[in-house]
Amino acid sequence: MNEQMSFDEMNLLRRKCFFMYLSGGAVIAFSILLAVFTMTMVFCILGILAGVIIIVIASKKKKEFNKYYKNNIVKRLLEQHFQNVDYRWEEGFSSQFVYSMNLISRGNVYHSEDYLRAKYKGINFSQADVTIEEETTDSEGNTSTTTYFKGRIIAIEYPKETSYVRLTSKKFHFAQGLRKRDYPEVDTENVSFNKAFKIVAESPVDAFYLLTPPMMEKLQYIISRYGNLGLCCYNHMLYMAINTKRNAFDTGVGINMDYNKEMTNLTEDIALIENLIDIIYSQSAN
Repeated sequence: MNEQMSFDEMNLLRRKCFFMYLSGGAVIAFSILLAVFTMTMVFCILGILAGVIIIVIASKKKKEFNKYYKNNIVKRLLEQHFQNVDYRWEEGFSSQFVYSMNLISRGNVYHSEDYLRAKYKGINFSQADVTIEEETTDSEGNTSTTTYFKGRIIAIEYPKETSYVRLTSKKFHFAQGLRKRDYPEVDTENVSFNKAFKIVAESPVDAFYLLTPPMMEKLQYIISRYGNLGLCCYNHMLYMAINTKRNAFDTGVGINMDYNKEMTNLTEDIALIENLIDIIYSQSAN
């Protein structure tokens, strides 16, 4: 299979996928209606089977589209911004790695993809999309799903050895039920920041080293943009979980793609990592 595909060719493949999904669903719906009004089960079964086949083919085409989009657009753009890019979009963080951060409650459904490991200005980082859910079934067989987290987790090499610092926005409820740490709460001189975040730290000095005015401004921007986040910092690593409710480095759900819009959205996903590293290391340079 040719690994190269132009943007217009990808757009055409995307439209084919969209209309195949639409056609498959329409065939299934029409077949069910036909059975209801005519009581002809043979045509209903054949129609449903045909609709399922169309949807299966569409799913294969969608995987093909994702492969081209990730390799021809996303990976190339990442390589323009970062060094030593290791991008495995079908893989992600292990659940053990994510739960070890003690930021998000465990669920019984875990999925991660869009693994990226690279360097920015010589600083190591990694990131992946993570979805954690809890599926429960009641006594009557009804299933419900609670989403604990859906978004990006970013791990950045930290410039100094630091004791444990943990910060969560007041709406970040995904840590309920986690083991507690007997560390004191820390307040900054920024009243609005204190209202938006809860901070605990083994050493307040390490918390203040992390929470510079530019960092606090960036964290407030993130929750205004995405809703909520959790962050912890210890040893030589900083971990951030941002509940974006979507996957990074993905395209939208329209029939057509707009090249400029795609580049804007992808660049924004990349800029989040760049900005965080710039802010963290501007402190250590002073």
